[in-house]
Amino acid sequence: MTTQGAALYQLQTIDLALLEHGKRLQAIAALLADDAARRAAESAVSQAGATLRPRQTHLRDLELQAQSNRSKREATEKRLYSGMVKNPKELQEMQQEIEALKRRDRDLEDALLESMVSVEEAQAALQQSEAHLARVTEQQAQTQATLRSEQTLLEQTIARLKAERSTAAATITAENLALYNGLRAAKQNRPVARLEGDSCSVCGIEQTGIVAQEIRKNPALQKCRNCGRLLVVAPK
Repeated sequence: MTTQGAALYQLQTIDLALLEHGKRLQAIAALLADDAARRAAESAVSQAGATLRPRQTHLRDLELQAQSNRSKREATEKRLYSGMVKNPKELQEMQQEIEALKRRDRDLEDALLESMVSVEEAQAALQQSEAHLARVTEQQAQTQATLRSEQTLLEQTIARLKAERSTAAATITAENLALYNGLRAAKQNRPVARLEGDSCSVCGIEQTGIVAQEIRKNPALQKCRNCGRLLVVAPK
């Protein structure tokens, strides 16, 4: 086993783990920042409230109109039957007014019933929206707690891996580190491959017997004749 080769393979294993954990940390950060579901639920509550308020105002207006109309009719009836009015024409006009006020009463009652139904529907919609917002908020809190716990563990793991990387890199020569770093981008962060039998563990191409023997016996690094990765003897 070539010590430098094994060390490089260990370094690559650590670097790949760091990349994977780093990507997950970024994903967690994005998930923690994603507030779209709660904002949508809040918007639905706001819209439901905006629908309800004018309906409630309209209902109150109708109630006031009905009360005013009823008071006016009752006052006219009281005056009519009080015996104070003697003029036939005036009495007739009062009776006509009372009939008109009664018709207005009926119209207002119909409008009030329709308005009350409309308000009840809007109130139900608002209650549903508020319940949905409560569920979304609770689910978000639970999800974020789980994500933050995972985030903490990942940060601890990354700190440990960075320490391990420093230890591993200290055993590798500057020349071999430069070779490793120079190949990382071109080889999708996998510049080192293990020799499995006589074949490259990444591309699967079999090496010549001489090259395979050199890799096993000579501490100098060899490259795969196909993919150009550094071929080393290292444990899985």
